[in-house]
Amino acid sequence: MISCASALGTTGVESNNTINLPPGQCTLYQKVTFQNDPSAYASCADVAVPYDNITPDVTSTGFMWARTVPMCRDGTDGPCPGEEIRCIDGTRPYYHVDKAVHPSNRWIVYFQGGGSCGNDSSGGAGIRCMTAYTTPDETMEMSTRPADASRPAVPARIRVEGILDETTPFFSDFNRVKIHKCSYDRYAGNRTYDDMANGTTLFFHGRRIIQAVFDDLNGSRGIVSGPGDGSLPKLDKATQIAVVAQSGGALGLTQNAEFIKTKLDAMTNAVIRFVFDARLDPNGAGETHFERDSEPGAGFYDSDYSGESIVMNDTNAVAITRSKTTYEPGGEQRSLYDTWGNPLTAGGPEAIMDESCFATHAADPTLCYDDMHVASHHLSVDRFIYQTLRDVNHRDNVVPWIDRVDSHLAKFAFVPDHSPADQFMDAFMERVVYTAGQVYHERDKSDEVSLPNYDLVIMVPDRSQHVSVVDHYSFNITSMTCGENTWTFASALKAWLVNSGSMLMVDDRHTNEKIPGPGGGCSTNP
Repeated sequence: MISCASALGTTGVESNNTINLPPGQCTLYQKVTFQNDPSAYASCADVAVPYDNITPDVTSTGFMWARTVPMCRDGTDGPCPGEEIRCIDGTRPYYHVDKAVHPSNRWIVYFQGGGSCGNDSSGGAGIRCMTAYTTPDETMEMSTRPADASRPAVPARIRVEGILDETTPFFSDFNRVKIHKCSYDRYAGNRTYDDMANGTTLFFHGRRIIQAVFDDLNGSRGIVSGPGDGSLPKLDKATQIAVVAQSGGALGLTQNAEFIKTKLDAMTNAVIRFVFDARLDPNGAGETHFERDSEPGAGFYDSDYSGESIVMNDTNAVAITRSKTTYEPGGEQRSLYDTWGNPLTAGGPEAIMDESCFATHAADPTLCYDDMHVASHHLSVDRFIYQTLRDVNHRDNVVPWIDRVDSHLAKFAFVPDHSPADQFMDAFMERVVYTAGQVYHERDKSDEVSLPNYDLVIMVPDRSQHVSVVDHYSFNITSMTCGENTWTFASALKAWLVNSGSMLMVDDRHTNEKIPGPGGGCSTNP
């Protein structure tokens, strides 16, 4: 048994301030520390970056306990010059883990959601990431932070809800892992990035963190054990692994799912399944269905990103023009991924995206930067998708594939909290229902040469919660009725993990868009 403090500490050989950066460059940790107290240092380069000796917040409580991510991408604590794994600010990544209540070789690995940063329209990566790093309500969770009252120390223990809670029936008999969002690259990054214009070095090591955590759980640094829990089984003994992600974490899981499955398949004989929470977005290609003069049969799987479609509410109709600009060279979505690594080196050390998509679209990989295209055309893993119909976050997000914005819409978004003329809740729901029906019923139209064969569950209750899998009420209590069966997120997911199979459950009663055949018209209970 180890203490909370020693669970975070390591015996790594690297000292606190041995990062080799280009002249004039500093990490985010160094920059913020220097700005907070410039009289204490000659420059930001003189600030030591904590790495080995992390002091946790020992007053924290909860079931899950903290453990450092291995120092090196090979799952060890080094030495490994140039191969170290870091959070975006240069500090040490960590994760939380909890042993199953009853001895078990089943696992849940959960990826936290939230934002990301890199080169985009708001400026260089250094500017965007510094803004996120210093914003208190952002989801960057580091192992340690500069002296800043708005940022907590690393919690030695954390309280969790939903699928990670040790009191949740069925799921408490899984060993549970929570990987924190500290690389801010949707867990896809595989690059140390020097933004010379802003004097900032950024560590986009999300994919390396994934690899190192799996290796650690498989004993690359010895048997994993925690305070009061005893030793956990090695991952290579696993019989079932559920890889779960929410929101922005699920975006990264979209690009990384086949990579993760390949990694785990080489390590274990476990049944591997994926759960996507809050990640079924309206898609630019699907707008063909909503054009004024839509051709019969034109739809989601045509990958048509050009044209004009209509967004309507009770009093207003707005024409929107869509394009692939955001996914093309220089576009915002493409620039983000290009900051995090080189997706064209399929199978190489810097690969960060779905390789099957790039193999299919080798001549022009533009569509591979559209996560929804990858999810619907190129993933062949068993997966459960949960998306509320009125998702409070998604309906207020700017839609990236909109090419032109009408003058009265300061930003085009499905925003129910704006003026009545700008409320397009119904239009948003129409698109969620349409996307769910297309992804489920038409998936044989994917781009894969050999049609993917996988189990698929899509569950869309008529609710507004954004994240549900780690929320007790939304995961365990809220329900929807389809035919003779009433399902919560928890009960439907349990049934799928036990029995496999495919199922569509969408509450389309309050939209004009209807899903033909089984899966539409489900009712939602509070």
